Amino acid sequence: MRPVSTTDEQRSETDSLMREFADLERRYRAAVIAEGEAETRALDTEPDREMRERIALREKAQLTNYITAAIRGRRATGVEAELQAAAGIGDGIPIELWDARSGRLARTPRRVLRGPWA
Repeated sequence: MRPVSTTDEQRSETDSLMREFADLERRYRAAVIAEGEAETRALDTEPDREMRERIALREKAQLTNYITAAIRGRRATGVEAELQAAAGIGDGIPIELWDARSGRLARTPRRVLRGPWA
C-alpha cells in the first residue's frame, strides 16, 4: 500500500474544515445548554388557568372509570369526559393521566383481591 500524499491546498482545506467543525460543535453544545435552561425555566413557571383546570381534572379522573366505560362499550362521562375534551382526544385515555409527578399513584388506595387462590 502506498502512502497517500496530500498537497498544501488539501492540508489547508482539511485544517479549515477541522476549525469549522470545532466551532460548530461549540455552538451546538451552547444551544443544547440554552435549550435545557429554557425548559427548566418553563417548568419553574406557574401554570396558567387552563393548565390548572387540567391538573384539577387529572387529580379527579380515575383510570377505572375509563376502563369500565370501554368494557361496557360506552363513552366516558363526568370528569373523565371533561379530561378527554381538555386533552383533545376522542374516546381514549389521556396520556397525562399517567404523569407520575402529580403524586396520584402514591395516593391511590390499593384494594386487595381475595379469592380461592389466596
